[in-house]
Amino acid sequence: MKTFLAQKYNALVSAACLTTVPFFLRKNQLEVKASKECLKELERLKKSSAVILFNHSDRFDPLAVAELSRLAGEDFSYIASREQFDGFNGVQGWLMQRCGAYSVLRGDPEDKQSKEATIEFIIDSGRKLVEFPEGDVTGRDDVILPLKQDGIKNILAAQQRLIKKGDDAPVYLLPVAIYYEVQKDGVKAMEKCIYHLEKRLGILQSDLPIATRVQRIVASLIFNLERVYGKKAIGDRLDQRLLSICAQVATSIAKMNGLPANQICDLSNDTLEKVLSHSNPEHAAEEVMVYLHSVRNQLWRSLECDRKAIKHEGTENQANDYEVKLRSEILVRKQNLFQELDKLEQLLILAHSVQQEISTLNHAWRVIDRLEQEITGKTTLKGHRIAYIEAGPVLNLLQFMPAYRGSEDGAVTMVDESVRQKILAVLNRMKAKHAIA
Repeated sequence: MKTFLAQKYNALVSAACLTTVPFFLRKNQLEVKASKECLKELERLKKSSAVILFNHSDRFDPLAVAELSRLAGEDFSYIASREQFDGFNGVQGWLMQRCGAYSVLRGDPEDKQSKEATIEFIIDSGRKLVEFPEGDVTGRDDVILPLKQDGIKNILAAQQRLIKKGDDAPVYLLPVAIYYEVQKDGVKAMEKCIYHLEKRLGILQSDLPIATRVQRIVASLIFNLERVYGKKAIGDRLDQRLLSICAQVATSIAKMNGLPANQICDLSNDTLEKVLSHSNPEHAAEEVMVYLHSVRNQLWRSLECDRKAIKHEGTENQANDYEVKLRSEILVRKQNLFQELDKLEQLLILAHSVQQEISTLNHAWRVIDRLEQEITGKTTLKGHRIAYIEAGPVLNLLQFMPAYRGSEDGAVTMVDESVRQKILAVLNRMKAKHAIA
């Protein structure tokens, strides 16, 4: 299991995968509608160094982007979290690489191989790079969360490298928003799903509004997590309580495996209470998510060292058979912990989602979908949805380079704010348009 997986783009494999996209859209009762202006903007940016930046509210965002690629008649490339490449015994990763995806190991320390791959791709590839700069699925369509700073730095570094090579070609950023709208058949389907979740948790049935019933399910979920993990949730709000349990379990995993504390931010109970009490709830969720990614990052690197040690000992005969056996058993136990960390990540996404008031069917759909996966281990169809895709104004990175030369962090902040404002403006425009319709 390599830490970094490079893209191995194959036009035939990519084309074959894109032909299956309509099938998966129908299977998941999802329709994608990209605006003519968005498709025209993609056409105008052909053969340019361009990065497409999407909001990331929904687990179906990658499928919606694949359909956008098909509608545009253009293959994109993608940066994806390392853990996604191991699905279906590696088959998923094999296909992803040949469709133009490469991996990034999130958290600290920074994945330098992925960083260099990003910079070189932007400079030399001639294809557009797709990123979800918020990092994780947010479950929200009311706000664009702060973008990952390393990602912005890599894009700016690519523009700087072009300039140093004597090339004045700009790197373009295309902010794009995806907005999901639940159709009429979604209400009964969602209510049916809620009924089954309540039954699973032993919650008495009621005629309360959907939002109230969903909140009761989340509260019951937290109660069960406390009992099973033996952790006491901290905070008054549902999102705080979820975040605190996830942080405590991640800390236990880190300590149990002797992961280097100096490379993982401290989230002891005292620190955790300060983080959760932050006036900006999104900030608290971001800190806990970065902590989780760092634990996974270090566990992955620890596994890599263990594998090398076993291979070396077996080759050089520096250890007896029993020592090799012990190391192999530890290796298996560590590998199993990734499933636990994946579960924690899904709970953190749920925590992000419930920070937004459940006031629309679109938002309720996402929260119910996340709860269903966690409580039952699978998801069911919950009515038809439409994913609308619209692009905002293009950004030319050359305009940020004077600021970049003065202060790298200052330029990163400027790009972050500009991209977020443009995506949110497009998202709000689509919400208003379809709310009226």
